[in-house]
Amino acid sequence: MMLRKLCAALLILACMAGGYAAGQRLRPVGGSEAAETGAAETGAAETGAAEPGASLAPSDAVATAPDEELPARPVNPSYFEFPDQFFVPVMRGDRLDGIMVLTLSVEMESSDSEAVYAREFRLRDAMLRALLIHANTGGFDGNFTTEPRMRRLHRSLLGTAREASEGRVTDVLIGDLVRQEPA
Repeated sequence: MMLRKLCAALLILACMAGGYAAGQRLRPVGGSEAAETGAAETGAAETGAAEPGASLAPSDAVATAPDEELPARPVNPSYFEFPDQFFVPVMRGDRLDGIMVLTLSVEMESSDSEAVYAREFRLRDAMLRALLIHANTGGFDGNFTTEPRMRRLHRSLLGTAREASEGRVTDVLIGDLVRQEPA
């Protein structure tokens, strides 16, 4: 009877010690060490360098872009929501693994709205191509709603929209983002 109580107490202490050790091991790295790690990962990703045998899926460690790269917020914003949703196939090998359904809108200065509306089809084509590239590089695999992956998707769509609209689009808004699994 006494041995059972002693074993139970030792088991509880061992579990607590293991939990503490795991917590210490998984604690985020603080300070400049984290910044150096992020910079090293970003540099490797930008140059295309990867370790042999590394996954082709995009890394969740995406560095934040400086605020200078983002266009200024419009004083008098106007919005354009694409009338149709974007349907993006997610392939795994030669088989359909799912379909991403997105509703997108673009933000612009109200004085630029006519010019952006006139480029609706070019914008849609360019953004669909960016979404296909995102899907083909693993952007919609696994937990695709993590902040780094969403930031990467947003940055890609914004750059594409700005290029297709000759710099008139100031932001891309993702209204809906759904993954449908094949039946």
